[in-house]
Amino acid sequence: MARVAVFGMAPLPWERTLRHFGLGTRTWQFTLPLLEAGHHVFLVAKKMLDAYADAEESPPDHDTPAFPNLTIERFDAEVFHDVGSIRVVMEKAEPDCVLGINMEAASMACLADPAVPIWADLNGYTMGEAQARHKAIGDQDDPFILWGQLLPILLRADVFSAVSEPQRLALIAELGSVGRLTGETFGYEFVYRIQNAVPPHSEDEWEQSVGSGLRESEDEFWVLWSGGFNTWADVETLVAGVEGAMAQAPDLRFVSSGGGLGDHDPKTYRRFCALVNASAFKERFHILGWVPGDRAMDLYRQADLGINIDFSCYETEFGARNRINSMLRFGLPVLTTYGTEISRIVEGNGLGLVIDCEEPKALTSALVWACRNRDRLQDMGNRGRELVLERFTYARTTKRVQSWVAAPTFSPDNLRKRAEGKGFGSELERRASLFGRIGELEEDSEELRRIYDTRAFRLYHRLKELLRL
Repeated sequence: MARVAVFGMAPLPWERTLRHFGLGTRTWQFTLPLLEAGHHVFLVAKKMLDAYADAEESPPDHDTPAFPNLTIERFDAEVFHDVGSIRVVMEKAEPDCVLGINMEAASMACLADPAVPIWADLNGYTMGEAQARHKAIGDQDDPFILWGQLLPILLRADVFSAVSEPQRLALIAELGSVGRLTGETFGYEFVYRIQNAVPPHSEDEWEQSVGSGLRESEDEFWVLWSGGFNTWADVETLVAGVEGAMAQAPDLRFVSSGGGLGDHDPKTYRRFCALVNASAFKERFHILGWVPGDRAMDLYRQADLGINIDFSCYETEFGARNRINSMLRFGLPVLTTYGTEISRIVEGNGLGLVIDCEEPKALTSALVWACRNRDRLQDMGNRGRELVLERFTYARTTKRVQSWVAAPTFSPDNLRKRAEGKGFGSELERRASLFGRIGELEEDSEELRRIYDTRAFRLYHRLKELLRL
């Protein structure tokens, strides 16, 4: 069995925190099958403060899965983002290979440059997310800063995974942009698709959940939004479409569990709440904010339809939606906009309703149809549950990474560089620092003159020109 160092994000799905995010779910999706296979896993997770702020900072011992081959350390951001601290952890773990799950974690793993192969999982299209965040909150530096985190991964990792087939192709193009697609790597499979999976839940856990008491009558039709309001959530279309349906369907109710995402996106949820408060139907909107996991399961069980409404953007086209997977896991049919790979799975398998982005009238029509066709919705939900339990399990989705961990290898170009004694750590750290300091370096500085002829700096200038067009 291998010794594996996994760098990821917390909280993990089983932790007692008020909020859970896809980053922690993705980390556990990769980790649990390795533990079940008998590998020794040293899991280092960055604590997401928004999740831990309203709950215990670490779960009780009895909540931690009983794996004797698992060691977990949770770090605050300051420690997690310190390359020296990560290298100390690497030495302590003595791994045969390293997994970096999600962009932040993979970036730190690559900057530490261990003497073993690295698998980097990029759970979503980084630059598309940066673009969406730039639009939502106006952070001018965000695309450049995130490229600085992504670059070390592209240059150092040996094998990669993406959350969808469109993102897999985009990631291959990014590898080409930094010079990894050469004759030396011809025929080598750099990137695999690993779709999001759902955490395992026992049937007893599902059956024992109790109703949350939202329904006042069986005639009511409940539409559920579950999870955070991220930068690509089109809350204007969401509220306008729901209002139009409420005008035609008196029994329609809307409930949201979830909320804002702290400093990442403090604005989208505020816009949503402001729109609801100004609505003539605001009494039929039930805004719960973040709720504990057992309450979330109650909502899945009571709702008639789950909903997801996105902007049409690159993040949507390349990304995924954990909330849709979770709704389907519990037999809840879905109404979603086109764009993500999972939306096309929903449409192609008859698991719900799919409409065009930014079309409030189409949303209204779909909701009214759903209110009047509840039996057909139930059939959709049953099919969705069957499909997710078959195709989107942790074990099935991570077969590729499990095989790799059993016999980890360097990529052909990294194998040669290692044989030649060429290290990556200090160079990657310097390049990432330069990309993260966009706008801070003066044209006549000694640092710029010293690095002017490096490929990274020329790439930086070209990207800066392209992104400002």
